[in-house]
Order: sequence, then C-alpha cells, then structure tokens
Amino acid sequence: MRVLRILVDNAFRYGKTETDSGVQLVARQEASGVQITVSSLGAFSDSILQGNFRRAGDRLDLGGRALRVHRGLSLANDLIDEQSQTLFLKNDPNDQMAVAEFIWPLDVRNTGTSEKGR
Repeated sequence: MRVLRILVDNAFRYGKTETDSGVQLVARQEASGVQITVSSLGAFSDSILQGNFRRAGDRLDLGGRALRVHRGLSLANDLIDEQSQTLFLKNDPNDQMAVAEFIWPLDVRNTGTSEKGR
C-alpha cells in the first residue's frame, strides 16, 4: 500500500528516531476497513496541523526538509482521499508523538485486496 510506505518513510526521515522505539505502526481491523496509525517521536508543525498540504494550491514553498514533508503528506492525503477517507494528523503531548491516522477500506467483494478491485 503506497500511502503506508509514504507515511512510514516520512516518520523515519523527519521524526526523532534516536531510539529503537522512535516510530510506531499500528493496524487495527474496524468494521469499515483497517485503521492504520503511524506515530513518530516529535511533532507536526502548526502549518501541517492546519492542513496546508491538503490542496495543491496550499502547498507551501518552505524549502528543504519542510517542503518534502508537505509533499509526502499531500500525496498520502490524495491517495487516502481517492478511497473516500480522511487523513487525520495530531500531536500527542503525552507521548511526544506526531500521529497520522486513516482507515483503509476493505472491499469484501474482492477478498485479499484492499485496493477496491484494482
């Protein structure tokens, strides 16, 4: 699943990964699909939390690392949106983690695929 690869890659590249527990991936089956949570030590910027990456016209020219984060999140958001789902981003102050969550729908008519018959 391309969207998962993008979010995990972003977590390792831009999260604080000084320890083995720097990135966490959780998958949980829900009635509507699989809930995926990718967390990394650190925090999303205010710009990202405000969703400034969600539309092509909102992609900020921040230069360097921050721009690459926006591009990855924008692509992940577009792929999730194609599945009629939403990418949720938050900072968890208790664990000091940046958290990205979404539900990937499972098509029960096409057992074994999460790509809606593709």
